[in-house]
Amino acid sequence: MAGAGDDILELIQRFFAAQPDVSSPPRIERVERVAVGRSRENWIFDAAWSSGSDSGTVQPLIVRRDPLGGLLETSRSDEFAVLRALEATAVPAPTARWLDADGAYLGRPSLVMVREPGSGGHQLRADGDHRRHRVGLLQVPRDGGHRMNKRPLGTWILYAVTAVGFAFLFTPIITIAVFTFNKPSGRFNTAWQEFTLENWGNAFKGSDYVDALFESIRVAFVASALATILGGLLAIAISRYRMKGGALINMLLILPLTTPEIVLGASLFTLFFNQGVTRGFWTVVLAHTMFCVSFVALTVKARIRGLDWSLEDAAADLGSPHYARSSRSPCP
Repeated sequence: MAGAGDDILELIQRFFAAQPDVSSPPRIERVERVAVGRSRENWIFDAAWSSGSDSGTVQPLIVRRDPLGGLLETSRSDEFAVLRALEATAVPAPTARWLDADGAYLGRPSLVMVREPGSGGHQLRADGDHRRHRVGLLQVPRDGGHRMNKRPLGTWILYAVTAVGFAFLFTPIITIAVFTFNKPSGRFNTAWQEFTLENWGNAFKGSDYVDALFESIRVAFVASALATILGGLLAIAISRYRMKGGALINMLLILPLTTPEIVLGASLFTLFFNQGVTRGFWTVVLAHTMFCVSFVALTVKARIRGLDWSLEDAAADLGSPHYARSSRSPCP
């Protein structure tokens, strides 16, 4: 390796040479840094050395050093003491081999532990048995049940109910789209006869359809503008000020969202008819505006709920006029 890897390699060799239970210069191989957070710096490597009567001990190890500019202050000495204490218990913990408490050899306070290389990453064992993998262990989900390869029955039921719901919603729309390519034999387009593109080729030849399209665009533009203005002002009012009847206003905002459109339309038609109102463009705009105000008000209310209204007070202290404070502080 080059760069930092060469530096740590020299430090590790110097550290091993100072250990009394390592009687020969060690052979360090495959030095690699692994990213495991910012509270320590981890280097993995394989080491081979002679120890007493054993002339070829080879172990996969890991060096944990204090990082430069770490986010958390941790102690390698405390970590070493805790790991040594856990070795006499049944708690699974890595085996701590050596400690460089003051960083005299490894540059910074460091801890050397035994590691186990595996397909799931570098796993550590306290019993030193690096050949036996824990393949029988299963991850425990948050609900406390057993994680199985098969999905539970409730999940499949939820999938089935969701599929039925989507089919119920989209089947009419898909049916209408498909029947636009049908050539009916009579006035009603309810039975499939033959495929044709005439319906789409002549879509804009009928003046009634074109007039209805442009009228819908006009209604949408005017209703959207009115709903945006009214809904935005309403959201600012109920978010900034506490007023009597605020709970009633919130309930009235939710009612148009929960009421079926056909019921809302029939109710408005009955109201206009009973009051003798001339039905036309502006009654349609009024109905659409009333329906859209709820969407705008609730959306803007959720957006400005966390707005710091003291910004307006600060602007007033700096001499900003009221219209400028209102347009430049909450509106953006």
